[in-house]
Amino acid sequence: MARIRTAIQRVSRWMNTHGAPLLVENLAPGATAERLAQAETEFGVALPADLRALWSLHDGQREQHANGFIEIYNLLSVEWALVQRETVLAGIEFARESPDWWKESGGTEEELLSDHWLPFAAQDSDSLVVHGLTGRVFQCDHDDSPKLLAPSLGQWFERFAAQVEADDYAVEEGFGDYYLERRDREAEHRAELRQQQEAAHQRMRREVPILDQFRVAISNKDAERCIEVLQDAGDDFNGAVELLFKDDLETTFVASALRPFLNAVTTLTPDQWVDVAVGGALLGNHAIRDIAASHATELSASRLKQLEKAMAAASSPLEHDAMESVLQKLRAMQPADPPPNEGQGNWLSRLFKKRPPKA
Repeated sequence: MARIRTAIQRVSRWMNTHGAPLLVENLAPGATAERLAQAETEFGVALPADLRALWSLHDGQREQHANGFIEIYNLLSVEWALVQRETVLAGIEFARESPDWWKESGGTEEELLSDHWLPFAAQDSDSLVVHGLTGRVFQCDHDDSPKLLAPSLGQWFERFAAQVEADDYAVEEGFGDYYLERRDREAEHRAELRQQQEAAHQRMRREVPILDQFRVAISNKDAERCIEVLQDAGDDFNGAVELLFKDDLETTFVASALRPFLNAVTTLTPDQWVDVAVGGALLGNHAIRDIAASHATELSASRLKQLEKAMAAASSPLEHDAMESVLQKLRAMQPADPPPNEGQGNWLSRLFKKRPPKA
């Protein structure tokens, strides 16, 4: 009993100093010796010493369905343990029909075949259970095979107390119910790193010149970061855009970086707009392709031929089809050549064309 009592006191001290005294106050007084003797008859097995000690100290909780003392689990009274036992035995029966699952549980065949499963904590259909013959502690979830947790309830409580004192748990509240939730240290570490990175990122946005930020984003091939810098650029916007065409960057990267700004860019040459259009086509983004192509006015015939040659030498069907779609858009914008004999058969129209306009 001293072992269980000490572990519960350790957990209670932590709860009282971490904003959860209600969980301690909710513990019920212990069961009488007469009630425990009756429980042995009802369970059909002598209570393991550790479980008898627990129920002698606390016969569950005052509120049986809220403010659980053990993680999300409510500490069960003898009465509620008898009710919960039916759910546990239904799960054990399923485990008996699934021998492969049972092998992974850590349980013995003697434990599996016995009905002496005594739950001491539960949440809905999930239970923490002491086996009446071996005293070992198992976790019995309604949708999974039992899992061995500890060789005895005393050891399980001591380990729980040590984890609580190590701040491996946090107090949570939901729907008027307090409980302890196991902290995910790795997730917390990742969140802390993300916060540090975000703080450093925001500091860089405030302190580093825009064009230097943009050069870093280009060197990292980070199109989303380029977009962010361009949104902050202000008077440096055109200078940043110009950097995209300083080096031989992939057209897909350039198109991605300029995606939200296509109608705001005013400094690109027709040839540069063609590069953006090709990049959009390679991305499968027809909006980028069409907007960029519409800006490629006054495109030279030599540039069209250059694009035709590049299409012919394309290394993949995707690249070929992308450039062909851009070519179609560009050709559609070219002014049609006049028919070769236009106006030659009408001497009157030729005469008016040669006359100077009236003042």
